[in-house]
Amino acid sequence: MKLLLGPILYARAQATPDPKSHDVWSFFVNVFLDSTSAKKPPALRLCFRDAKGQRVAVFDEAKPAADLTALPKDTRGVVWRWEVILPRTDVAQRLSYHFESPDTPGVPVTFERPTPRDNRPWSSKVIPPEPLVVSDVVVPAKGVSPNIAFFSCNGASRASDWSNLAQPFALWERMLQQHQRDPVDPAKTPGFQLLLGGGDQLYADSLHNTLDVLNAFMKLPRSERLKLPVPDGLSEKLFAEYVWLYRERWGGSQGIAPVLRRVPGLFMWDDHD
Repeated sequence: MKLLLGPILYARAQATPDPKSHDVWSFFVNVFLDSTSAKKPPALRLCFRDAKGQRVAVFDEAKPAADLTALPKDTRGVVWRWEVILPRTDVAQRLSYHFESPDTPGVPVTFERPTPRDNRPWSSKVIPPEPLVVSDVVVPAKGVSPNIAFFSCNGASRASDWSNLAQPFALWERMLQQHQRDPVDPAKTPGFQLLLGGGDQLYADSLHNTLDVLNAFMKLPRSERLKLPVPDGLSEKLFAEYVWLYRERWGGSQGIAPVLRRVPGLFMWDDHD
């Protein structure tokens, strides 16, 4: 089973029927797997543990959030979603989570790594797979509002802009460090519990260079571009390339990915997306 992207946490309306009680903390956990059908959920159980290693909650039901099995073979799959409802206590909790097979309870699953795309130099390094265990998901205490982190413009519209940066992921690294650091005042909630994206979750401008049909289109005079009919199959090609972009920009172990694994997010679209 290959993990194509994720885990990614998404914010949701809280599950408690009484918004004043604040007795639970709920969100979604999404993973993009190389599943061949959206009708058969993976045999995976999502488990949360506290700082002492004790189980807090287990979630067995996975539902398809996006069926991408019609995409080309090298990136097709299904985005699976687990609904998570965790109990709040009198103090904030730092939890970890992992996936496990029902046949081997207590053993975190080791997902296969996907084949790198083409022969891109930044994808050529072989990293041995290891069990997927994510730490530092913070559940706020009862009656406490979540700490919110905000970002926009994740990346750059031109490759040259990246090369001019000494530390391209400096702000994401700082946000992760702040999330993992305990506050000086023990009465304050540690870390972040909600990540708000104000647009430009990634920059898709590179498609004008990597997709031949767009590259040729942009070189035409404006008067010709306005009259040119849309080529057959362009929508499908663009969609497949967008999926690749998200896999590249939201995946791995740097940049936005470590925060997406730990803080439930709520995002809006913008022009570069």
